[in-house]
Amino acid sequence: MALTETLPAQAEADYGNLDDAVAGRYDFDIVAVTREAWLGTRGIKRITIVAGLAVFGVVLVAGVLLTLLVTRVTGVEHPGLAAQLIMQLGLMTVVYPFLVGFLMLGIRRAADLPVRFGTPFSYLGSTVPVIVTAILMSFLTTLGLFLLVVPGVYLSVAYLFSLPLVVDKGLGPWAAMEASRKAVTAHWFKLFAVFILFGMLVLLGLLSVVGWIWTVPLWYAGYGVLYRVIFGVDEVGSAMAEVPAAPGTST
Repeated sequence: MALTETLPAQAEADYGNLDDAVAGRYDFDIVAVTREAWLGTRGIKRITIVAGLAVFGVVLVAGVLLTLLVTRVTGVEHPGLAAQLIMQLGLMTVVYPFLVGFLMLGIRRAADLPVRFGTPFSYLGSTVPVIVTAILMSFLTTLGLFLLVVPGVYLSVAYLFSLPLVVDKGLGPWAAMEASRKAVTAHWFKLFAVFILFGMLVLLGLLSVVGWIWTVPLWYAGYGVLYRVIFGVDEVGSAMAEVPAAPGTST
């Protein structure tokens, strides 16, 4: 069942596009983004909680199975670096296809598109490019942290929008990463500040035991608002194209 509660009407200026994003032609107000994100949680809170618990169970089982498999193959109780790397890659293949679904949940909410309990699981068909993107992001960010730290911190923020650019815009892994990097670089410190704010709210929510019920959906909703403002949402056009024309009208 789709949720139909709508957000306040958005001005055309609140919908970016890929060309303007890459050129850095966008801006946003942190207070306005936070306010809209809070309103957006009303449409995705239950979905985030229920689907999140289901994914947590899947990841937990996958982690146990991977540990048992690696332990049996290597014959040692504490796997070495190579085995740990294999386990990490295995978990990435499980986590990231679901993660991009939750990111798109927030994006669809910000674009006032229908969201359902199955939305976080609707992007599993893009698993291969998502995993390739995630591996490249992880490798380059880790390399940057090992080299001089600062490049790693820069890339960890710069690549934040890579995954939805793969599924929403249909970009290849490297093209998505470069589009995200170029767009974020234009307002890197401002985006860093807003994600630090959302991250602190999530942390406070986790520390308060029950606060995460609001703060985790707030993070996804805020992410969705930022993505819409910076890149626009191609699924808006797809949804409009699927609506049948009224009788007597021409296309």
